[in-house]
Amino acid sequence: MIKIEQQYENIYLISEKTRYEAREIKSLFPDNKIFICDFALSDLNTAILNDAEVEKIDQCFVWQDMICVDHHAPHESMSKKISSVNLAYDLRINHPEIFADDFVVVINHADTDSLLSALMIAGIFEPDQKWLF
Repeated sequence: MIKIEQQYENIYLISEKTRYEAREIKSLFPDNKIFICDFALSDLNTAILNDAEVEKIDQCFVWQDMICVDHHAPHESMSKKISSVNLAYDLRINHPEIFADDFVVVINHADTDSLLSALMIAGIFEPDQKWLF
C-alpha cells in the first residue's frame, strides 16, 4: 500500500519503492491531474519498451492521464545527459496551459532532481535556467 510520507502545498512525497504502476498513483488522487516527478512507472516503461504509441508533451510522457516528468524512461530521448529539472523547465516554459487546472505533484524520494523538478512543476520555483543541470 502506498503511504503519503509528507505533503507541502500540492506536492506529495510517497513511500519510496522500486516499482510503481499508474493505477497505484491514481488510487491516491483519483480526481486530480497528476504530475509524476523523477521516478518511473513500470507500466509506462513496459509500453515504451514494447514500442507502444505513448503521447508526449515535449520530452515528458503522458500515461493514463498523468504527466511523467522523469528522465529515467527507457527511451532514446533520455539516453543523453538530462535531468527531470530540465524536463520540468521545458514544460513550464513551453506549455503553461497545462498548469491551468488544479493538480498534484508526486515524488517518491527527495534528492535534488526530485525536489527541484517538483517545486518548478508546482509553480513554487519559477522556471529559471540557473536550476538546470
